[in-house]
Amino acid sequence: MDYETWQSRVDEGFQASSSRVKTNFPCDNETTYWGICCRTCATLVAFDVCPYVSFGPASASMRPGAIRCTQGHNHIYFPRDFRFLSSAVCIPDADMQQNRDTYKAVNPVSLVCADSQ
Repeated sequence: MDYETWQSRVDEGFQASSSRVKTNFPCDNETTYWGICCRTCATLVAFDVCPYVSFGPASASMRPGAIRCTQGHNHIYFPRDFRFLSSAVCIPDADMQQNRDTYKAVNPVSLVCADSQ
């Protein structure tokens, strides 16, 4: 699977919506996702179609945390590891929501961090 990295600015006023992702299989062309590539197997772990601004301080792309790919590789990723990645394989909304939920469960926001916001 080929991945292409893009550099872009986040529009702080944009509210992410994973419902904008086409979930028809197979994709007619590549779709771009916001996420990371596993350091071991290069599997895409997508969180949304854009930086998930509305996810707030608990966002995977806002603070370091553990992320596990579908192959079971577990690594600590940092905000600088997140980028736009293209995939010819469509990633369903449910899978991206599961990635966000799993990240929140494995990396809970500490009370100190939550109080400072």
